[in-house]
Amino acid sequence: MKFSTGFLTGAVIGGYLIYNMTPQQRERVASTASTTVDKVRSSSIVNSISSNIGDVAGATSDRVADVVDSAASVIADTVGPDDTSEVDSASGPITV
Repeated sequence: MKFSTGFLTGAVIGGYLIYNMTPQQRERVASTASTTVDKVRSSSIVNSISSNIGDVAGATSDRVADVVDSAASVIADTVGPDDTSEVDSASGPITV
């Protein structure tokens, strides 16, 4: 009830003030209100991006670390424990 009374009072006073303004004053109020709304939107977008950039960076670094570990395992498995042997497709490993 208190909220609706305050809202109604503000709407009535605002309507009265706007009705009694000159067109130039109305234009100035509309311009100021529009600028304020744009600043709030920009600020909320920047805050959202700033708060989420850490999460994105963390997930990206985890993904890169996983890929590097995976690649290292594949390379280690390909090279094998005996790196002095060469594979000949016809007769098998050849020791050098």
